[in-house]
Amino acid sequence: MPPLEDASMGEEEFGVDNAILDHGKIYLNILAKTVRDTIPASTLMWKDVKKKDIELILNRMEIKFDYPRSDALLIDSIEQSMMAYLWDWYNIMQNHFTKMGGKRDMAFIKANPYKNIPFDQWNILCDRFNSQEFEKLSTQNSENWSKQLYSPAQGSSTMISQMKAKGNLETGELMSPIDYFKSHHLKLSSKDAHSNSISAQSELWDGASFAESVVGQEQKGLGALPRLKSIGGQRAASTGQVTETIATLKQQLAEKDVEHARQIDETQRQMAEKESENQCRLKETQRQLNEQNRMLQILIVKVGIEIPLPSPPEL
Repeated sequence: MPPLEDASMGEEEFGVDNAILDHGKIYLNILAKTVRDTIPASTLMWKDVKKKDIELILNRMEIKFDYPRSDALLIDSIEQSMMAYLWDWYNIMQNHFTKMGGKRDMAFIKANPYKNIPFDQWNILCDRFNSQEFEKLSTQNSENWSKQLYSPAQGSSTMISQMKAKGNLETGELMSPIDYFKSHHLKLSSKDAHSNSISAQSELWDGASFAESVVGQEQKGLGALPRLKSIGGQRAASTGQVTETIATLKQQLAEKDVEHARQIDETQRQMAEKESENQCRLKETQRQLNEQNRMLQILIVKVGIEIPLPSPPEL
């Protein structure tokens, strides 16, 4: 995998090409937040992401969405989206580093991390952004972007959804791929851009057949991304699984009740033992005081000293 800093996606452009269902954006937004909550911000390369973190993200997404974990192509697509979101997060933090002053005041930058990024992870990122290696790579990336023949400007929605929106709503006919190409590839300023555009137009397929070859025939309730459980679709767990889960929870609750009762009994027993011990100490102290008083009286009798009785307290 390439290092994260090789990517230069906009905040609304990454990973959205798979959002074919109506709730595809919901899935992608939740996936992006889960990635940022799970993977440490100081992760510089995708290969450094731990497998257990990827599994944790998939497990958290499975709580809200239905998707087959056995589908290797789907899981690979989801992991590609994870990587894109991590790249974008990395770029956002780089922009924060630049806006805060960059290399001019590293102490100030390190004391003001992006949002809730832990200081130790933010310090790693600052050292990375301040390195000569990163500066060289950023310069090379800027040169590469400036040499692109086309600048896509389709935003956060998918190509198919835009072709549908700009097509014939009554017949359901999609927008012409040629018209779509003209309207979304804005940078035709280079000397080869026009000829490349004409060549690409001559090789385009029919719009409907092209769309079907990419996303397949559209069917209600189906699509490239998992379905949100709260919106509809087949439930992830059967009735038997739900019953088993409830039984397991009840058993765990009963075990906790037993443990709680045992702890209460143990606490009461310890308190009773301490109370008995305190009573014994009190009796022993009283016995010692009585003994001392008796010895004192004997001594007084032997010496013949009269000690007046204390006067009664005033009322």
